[in-house]
Amino acid sequence: MNAKTAFKPLDQHNEHSQDAQKPALNVVGKPTPKGLVEIKAMLNEARHSADHVMTNVLNERERTIVYFAAGLSRDDMNKGFKQLDAEKRLKVQKAVLMLDEIALAFKRANAVAPAKFIEHAKPAEYLTQH
Repeated sequence: MNAKTAFKPLDQHNEHSQDAQKPALNVVGKPTPKGLVEIKAMLNEARHSADHVMTNVLNERERTIVYFAAGLSRDDMNKGFKQLDAEKRLKVQKAVLMLDEIALAFKRANAVAPAKFIEHAKPAEYLTQH
């Protein structure tokens, strides 16, 4: 490469540059490749939605924990996710992220095992007598 071509913007490089050899990703008038269509369909499936997870994946106890962490009312806890307004759904989203961070903190500290929670704890009998 000589001094004249070394500092040209990428769009002005000749056909030997790496950018010139890459195929265009968006070709107007061409059909979308079958694989890409299938990937987009998978990403848009209902099972990839917050509603699906809250309704079909989490059990009632787990939903209650998430709703409680989101600061929702008792009335809201009896509602399905679809019945929540946008503001409450965003609170649920933030609660899920917060709970994930809490779980990660325990995992990073290698403190998830039951033994880590009961070490140095007073016996249950002691707590009921005092």
